[in-house]
Amino acid sequence: MASLLLGLGLLLQFEPLLASMRCEGGILSDSETTDSVLRKCGKPDEREVEAPGIDEYGVLLPGAVRVERWRYGPNNGIYWHLRFIDGRLTATRSRRY
Repeated sequence: MASLLLGLGLLLQFEPLLASMRCEGGILSDSETTDSVLRKCGKPDEREVEAPGIDEYGVLLPGAVRVERWRYGPNNGIYWHLRFIDGRLTATRSRRY
């Protein structure tokens, strides 16, 4: 029973590492810049950019951010979806199709 709990504890400790996207240039981590991800993984297969909100005078709205969504794949049947806020990686998820 103790070895099962130890194994579960180790798995939970390394869970973020297991969920990270791996590229030829290295493993991605949270808050990487778009430039860093491009260096490690190359150009995404799909890229969507949402510009920050501006008012009728061309001034940024308070709290407005630039959001980018990138998709890589399929690689071995897996698509990787990345989300950047103001140029920093905030979310990585994979989906098997």
